[in-house]
Amino acid sequence: MALGVADIQAIGCVGNDLFGREMQHLFRSLGVKTQYLQVLDSAWDTCLYTKPNLDGKEANRIDFGIANQLDDTVFAHLISGLEQALSDLDVLIINQQFANPLLTEKRVAVLNELMARFPKVHFLVDMRDVGKLVQRATLKVNTAELAKFLAIESPEHPDVDWCIRQGNRFREQSGGPLLITRGQAGILYLDEHEAQLVEGLPLQGELDTVGAGDTVVATWAACIGAGASPKRHLRWRIWRLRSRFRN
Repeated sequence: MALGVADIQAIGCVGNDLFGREMQHLFRSLGVKTQYLQVLDSAWDTCLYTKPNLDGKEANRIDFGIANQLDDTVFAHLISGLEQALSDLDVLIINQQFANPLLTEKRVAVLNELMARFPKVHFLVDMRDVGKLVQRATLKVNTAELAKFLAIESPEHPDVDWCIRQGNRFREQSGGPLLITRGQAGILYLDEHEAQLVEGLPLQGELDTVGAGDTVVATWAACIGAGASPKRHLRWRIWRLRSRFRN
């Protein structure tokens, strides 16, 4: 919404609890459509990462929803709503933060079949555990996740050659583009036609990297949905960052 995307839908599950109700309130306040958001009264805790803060210092993180198990019937309703929504979407972001909530290996296969039926939609995937099973979609990974999906060790500071070599190796399995975030070293995009690289910005002082990957996903989705090519999108993103820091 902050990037100016006018039509956004939230598709997924929340619990009928404090955090689920607050999330729905925020969606309504922002104008996000929630007709395909499943609100579950039992057996589901709204997924949440939270850190208590005492006297300005963060305590140990407390996670909610890590033991969720979604009933197959609810998942079928979710997929039915997603199928209806896809006919009007330019981009679909598929995001997985927790190991156990919505998506399993079997359910990723259902998503692959559904994505194949909507070739005009851009699919952008950020999935920590089962991302290696997604076919033909653009997968966003960092270098550690890429190494994990390939079952190899990652160098302490992976260079561009390593990223291109291992990224193309992964693409042979997935059949889709790869968007690799490299921390301070920048971003690399790979598909069957091109490799686009943007160097990182040298920033000084203490940095809070929380949400950096989510920001990449949101920005990429907004630009691709607006019709920008990967090359134009990466150039726009680096220009926007520089403008912001100048101001």
